[in-house]
Amino acid sequence: MNKIQQRYVVATLLILLFVVVSVSGIILYILPSGPGDFFGIDKDFITNMHTYAGFVMVVLIAYHLYLNWPMYKNEEKAMDKE
Repeated sequence: MNKIQQRYVVATLLILLFVVVSVSGIILYILPSGPGDFFGIDKDFITNMHTYAGFVMVVLIAYHLYLNWPMYKNEEKAMDKE
């Protein structure tokens, strides 16, 4: 897989994980404290999904920065010239 394909896959996964973390965070905020469920989905499952999706998201963000670091450095050089 070349770098362009890697960037596409990482960006797509980051978007999906952002949606998962955002929606699960909103659900957890809305649910009352203590045990409960959301349309039949156990609160513990939502909490675990939120946590693990967040961990994977952090790893993918680090990989995203690694893949795009040369671009960031080039932009920094271009800004210094202005």
